[in-house]
Amino acid sequence: MMTKTLAFTAAGLIGLAASAQAVPIPYGNPGTINPVTYTFTAIGSGPITAYFVGESAAYGSKIGLSVNGGPVAFSSFGLQNHTGGGGTTSTPYGTSFVMGNVTAGDVLRFLLAVDMHNYNGPATAGDVDYYLNSDASLNPGGDNHIFSSAYAGDVSIPAGTYVGFEDISPLGASNNDRDYNDHQFVFVGVRGVPKVPDIGGTAVMLGMAIGGLGLLRRKL
Repeated sequence: MMTKTLAFTAAGLIGLAASAQAVPIPYGNPGTINPVTYTFTAIGSGPITAYFVGESAAYGSKIGLSVNGGPVAFSSFGLQNHTGGGGTTSTPYGTSFVMGNVTAGDVLRFLLAVDMHNYNGPATAGDVDYYLNSDASLNPGGDNHIFSSAYAGDVSIPAGTYVGFEDISPLGASNNDRDYNDHQFVFVGVRGVPKVPDIGGTAVMLGMAIGGLGLLRRKL
């Protein structure tokens, strides 16, 4: 299938930070598998910091960062979705977690450690059932388990790249709602590159662009 690549720089897309909390826009088509796949690249050298946005999950989970395909120990995971065992309290909005240091150009892969044993509680090292990847090709069946978009920032979370994970695998499971909001966060210091299907083809899009220019001239 043909694809087109749309690049964005997370920290510089949309104006100034809002004066009040403005939660990033969630996945718009719950119940369907997100057809857009993503790659992430460090735009500078230094720390990658994640800020907690929210969760809608029964399973405990934490996030981790793999740099250039390297392994990640569970001890390096953080930003738990649930704050206490046996409870439903979420980690506070805007809680930060330094995931590690990177060099400009590094390829970044975000992982979700899912603990199905600790229902409504935090993920623990001995009970992680599986790890899900922001790189869809590394997930069972090649499933895409994330939705991502640029985020302008607010008083609690700076401008960055929003990511929401779907925590049930496989995506075809009968109990999977495919809403991509089970563990949500914003990363600072990355550039996301989504790859989406070319539904119209280059020639059609070129024709639309030319037509739009013609319409603009008539209005002027």
